[in-house]
Amino acid sequence: MSYYYWQKAIDPKVCENIIQEFNDESELKADTGNYLGNDSLYPEEIFRMKQEDEWDYEKNAPKSSEYGKIRKTKLNWLQKDHSMNEILLKYVLETNQKVWKYNLTKFTPCQFGKYELDNFYGWHQDSGYSYAETEVETRKLSLTLQLSNHLDYEGGTFEFWNGKKKPIIPPILEQGSILIFDSRMWHQVTPITKGIRYSLVSWVLGSPFI
Repeated sequence: MSYYYWQKAIDPKVCENIIQEFNDESELKADTGNYLGNDSLYPEEIFRMKQEDEWDYEKNAPKSSEYGKIRKTKLNWLQKDHSMNEILLKYVLETNQKVWKYNLTKFTPCQFGKYELDNFYGWHQDSGYSYAETEVETRKLSLTLQLSNHLDYEGGTFEFWNGKKKPIIPPILEQGSILIFDSRMWHQVTPITKGIRYSLVSWVLGSPFI
């Protein structure tokens, strides 16, 4: 199994409080990036995969050129001691024991995302290396918490790529639901056509995949 879904795990009132807390235009950072300019896929990782024949990147990787850039959204970050970080970490650890049993070492504080009209996040992977002084870690599991009521916006569909023309679309994310998945999975958020979509995302790191 490549992803796991917790339906309505977080109280909608908590979700609304988070939106109010972090939806501050003075603190939100607009983020757009080109295909290799984001932190999800490093050139050295592409090179390694090519050398080891793990992935024919040019032939198989889905392209985000139809949207121009890889990403258009606004971001904010939760403080390390924010209670939501600990709450979501518990869901990740429980899910990991049920599904993957990966060796996990570090939880990344959550990132708050605001997707307005025409905002999107093109096809990408979350897996990448974070270099510490004495060790190398990579993102192994990714988490998305649906902060919005899905009736408040149109578009903004979360999709997985499976190498075929028709993507995999997880169940409609009810407000407060959590989606956890292997960070190596290609995924995207389609452009918003109406309303605003809010989400929290985070990543859990561990030793590199062998």
